Amino acid sequence: ETIEKLADCLETATLLEDRRAGVLSLKGLVRDWPEEVGNKSFPGLIKVLHTDYKDVDITKSLLETITILCTVQHQQDKDDKGFKFTDYFIEDSRNVTILLDILEEFDFYVRYNTIKLLSTLLANRSKRIQECILTNPMGISRLVDMLDDKRDIIRNEGLLLLIGLTRSNTEVQKIVTFQATFEKLLAVIEEQEGISGDIVVQDSLTLMHNLLRYNVSDQVYFRETSCIQQIPGLLGYVGDSDADHVPYSFEDWPPQKIANTVLVLQLIRILTEPDSSSTPINQKVMVQSGILLPIVQLGLCSNAPSIVRTEALYSIAYVV
Repeated sequence: ETIEKLADCLETATLLEDRRAGVLSLKGLVRDWPEEVGNKSFPGLIKVLHTDYKDVDITKSLLETITILCTVQHQQDKDDKGFKFTDYFIEDSRNVTILLDILEEFDFYVRYNTIKLLSTLLANRSKRIQECILTNPMGISRLVDMLDDKRDIIRNEGLLLLIGLTRSNTEVQKIVTFQATFEKLLAVIEEQEGISGDIVVQDSLTLMHNLLRYNVSDQVYFRETSCIQQIPGLLGYVGDSDADHVPYSFEDWPPQKIANTVLVLQLIRILTEPDSSSTPINQKVMVQSGILLPIVQLGLCSNAPSIVRTEALYSIAYVV
């Protein structure tokens, strides 16, 4: 009965304060009674999301409540309430569009909760979310802008969302690429000290893989914006014989550095796939950029882990 009254409040209340109080109360109930809250109040929650999204307090609570409702507890259960409420939410693409509009709000919790909800929806129904986002290309621009957010958590969560969004969808990949995404990712990697950086470097390289693999137009963009020339720098070699560079044979190889290095070497191979129309010119630019020296060094480095040496030798074969 309490849930019914609160749901009715969302639909009929004329004062923002009343709707805010209703949303806060439902948020307090949703963890213990998700099915009941969702069944009775989901239409009202969506309605308030559209009418009051510029109010930070109500939006934070709305996003958190809807995320809980759409979270799947049992992936194997097709009747899981998370799938049911996800399908209800994404049936109208405007519900996804409003989330992209909400990303304009700078408040930490609004941005964080918006990204978490989009990630939840994407995990449940990736193809439909990609379709919805393609109806609003400006929305993709807002997602990519998260890479510029100085708050690490927002940037990192935005990065993970983009990785999921660009998987297996060429059109999304193209739009993401043309938001200067490669430049942003390379800046993030440089800020993290290249292959010596943390998991954020791995995620940045993974997104680059998604955008470049089998996507000729994105490879052209990558090449024409001089990103290929930055690959030697990712490996810690800057093409200067007088540079203060520790030889690879004296370097430590913690697990994260191994993972990052392997991803850079695989990136080289993605750009030089046999039979790809862009491979000959990519190879030429790579050789001119001095990429062979660092990967030959890695391939012959006695101290490097065997997986790094193997990947480096493969990369040499692809480049030449």
